[in-house]
Amino acid sequence: MNIPKHSFIRWIVMYRRILTRDRLAKMGICQEKECLLCRSEPESINHLFFACEFSKECLKGVLEWLKIGIKNTNIDGLWRRITRKAKGMISRSLIKAIIALLIYHIWRARNGALWNKAVTRPAKILKMIKEESRSRTSGSTQKKHTSKDATWIDNLFK
Repeated sequence: MNIPKHSFIRWIVMYRRILTRDRLAKMGICQEKECLLCRSEPESINHLFFACEFSKECLKGVLEWLKIGIKNTNIDGLWRRITRKAKGMISRSLIKAIIALLIYHIWRARNGALWNKAVTRPAKILKMIKEESRSRTSGSTQKKHTSKDATWIDNLFK
């Protein structure tokens, strides 16, 4: 269910290789360190991915939509904490794809703020995530879903 560009961005975030402003400053490429989404803290991987008020709001919306309750939203171990809540292979696979999609859209919003001087609203990001997830699941109908998985997917997109 993953799309390669989403998986790639998730991978470089999880392995701390994405070029946030703090990393660019250490390389001597960028002097500014301020987060482009909230403008209140230095932009780092830990800040941008779920300590920033903008990304916290996006993650909160996704977790509410998925009906997953977790308290620790630090990027370290987030993947494991969220997927543990999933019941079944299909739901786990879909949740992984949705989190990769969330990380991708937060990075895309950050780049939009840098290059276009405009920040996408968290509500719009959540709407895009839901629409893209729905289209991905409707395209995977060739896989056999258990009735429990099918019910979970149907309830998710109501």
